[in-house]
Amino acid sequence: MTLKADPAAGWQVVIQRPLPAYDFGAPHGWDEDVPVGCRVMVPWRGELVMGLVVGPTGQPGGHRLREVVAVLDSPVRPWVQPAVVRALTGWATDYQIPAGLLWSDLLGAGWSTDHLRHLVRAIPGTDLSAFGESSLVPAHEWQPAGQFEPALLDAVREQGLLDEELLPVPRTRPAVEAVAWREVPAASSHQSALQVRPDWSGTLTAKGQQAWNWLQQHGPQTSAGAWAKGAGVSQSVVQTVMRAGAVQETEVAVYPPAWQWLQQRGPQPSVSAWAQGAGVSASAATGLLARGWARLTEQPAPPPELPAPGAPWLPPECCSARWPHCRRALANQRRQGPSPLGQPGAATGAHLASWRQRAGAGP
Repeated sequence: MTLKADPAAGWQVVIQRPLPAYDFGAPHGWDEDVPVGCRVMVPWRGELVMGLVVGPTGQPGGHRLREVVAVLDSPVRPWVQPAVVRALTGWATDYQIPAGLLWSDLLGAGWSTDHLRHLVRAIPGTDLSAFGESSLVPAHEWQPAGQFEPALLDAVREQGLLDEELLPVPRTRPAVEAVAWREVPAASSHQSALQVRPDWSGTLTAKGQQAWNWLQQHGPQTSAGAWAKGAGVSQSVVQTVMRAGAVQETEVAVYPPAWQWLQQRGPQPSVSAWAQGAGVSASAATGLLARGWARLTEQPAPPPELPAPGAPWLPPECCSARWPHCRRALANQRRQGPSPLGQPGAATGAHLASWRQRAGAGP
């Protein structure tokens, strides 16, 4: 629910201070009704603070009002219902309590701005050189407001030359994700290997020729030991073939199995979860992370789980022992178990019916 009011009259806003409501102008371009019960950001003594719209102002005065910077809630779903706002505003007036003090005491949540990202930029086509050097004032592209002095931003804001946005910071959680192969450092994505020289024409021993033929058939090997083991010869044989100049070094691309697993399965919540899922040790996964095969990042967090339905309410033992019908209902409830969806059981109904009859309230 919103209130109809002349946009020029402005809004009354309370802030988290022991002060009455103050008048602020509607944001530039605002053509809707007064968003009673919505949170807003307003300039206050050189900085931005959060406030609550409690109603429209009276007759427009002769002085210019500072404008509200941003409306944080939808007027369709205000932070506080307008009926509650009107009731508390009337209470504060009747008892002469500063509205800001009343709202600060009654509403302990929702005042924090930690979940907001504040961006600023100069209004397109404006020149802010009168406020300072170009590196000290906002440019025409969006920039974090924290890069600039609050007093400077407020001075630019007061002249109507500052464009601002307050965006919610999404909930995130840490994760480990695979790096695209082309982005992995060359020192990690490539490895020296041994391959046959196609132009070599010499003589080797029978074992040496066996090793050379195997290497030609199976392709480059990353070590002499792997080559010897695959060819079924000793390392001295492959060393002899190498000294004969029958092989040469080359660079081959590598694709670690743990990296391939991470790329297929997607981001994992931790390095240990990645190592466990890929079937490698935590130190091996940490080594791949250090060599640029993966990176730590932030992923959108899922919404928190709703609490499980609680157990049905039962009357105290003293009450069930005092009244026979409650005692019987409690025994039946325990035999039947919890009622569906956590609804009150038979004992609860009997207990309430008993008290209603004694109070003369009827069924």
